[in-house]
Amino acid sequence: FYDAVRFAQENKLFMGVSGTEFAPSVNMNRAMFVTVLGRLYGVDTARYTGTWSVFNDVEPGSWYAPYVEWAALFNIVTGDGQGNFRPYDPITREEMCVILARFANFLGLQLNITAGEIGFTDSAGVSPWASDAVSVFEQAGIVTGMADGSFRPKKAASRAEVAVILQRFVNLLD
Repeated sequence: FYDAVRFAQENKLFMGVSGTEFAPSVNMNRAMFVTVLGRLYGVDTARYTGTWSVFNDVEPGSWYAPYVEWAALFNIVTGDGQGNFRPYDPITREEMCVILARFANFLGLQLNITAGEIGFTDSAGVSPWASDAVSVFEQAGIVTGMADGSFRPKKAASRAEVAVILQRFVNLLD
């Protein structure tokens, strides 16, 4: 994952947790993930004041509020159906695929399918609302799963995993 971490850092998508540590195995939370997508897109945070929120649990004026406001405005994120975004919850691997699919849709991108559907050994555990996104990202080679052939859809995505997936996503766009 070294090259992906370097990619994330060089593009200022997300930095380390200190001047000398990246913390690759630390879970990425939902606020971090949306912030990273906003940075990837080049969101002008001055246009999104972050002083209001469509979600009950997004703190106005917080570091992530402008990015969540942008993502909600363009239906990249829709929350949990109960008025919450859950910014500090770890982002699961299936949630990451759904949000990234909405981001691709926002960009007007059609992903090139480069492989046939392989099917993860635990594909039955993917939530119905996430199955299309997981399948497309699997077929496009953006998510590859674990060494044992599983996807672990409910597992939190680590910072290293997000860096790798974003690098693959951007590489497919070129």
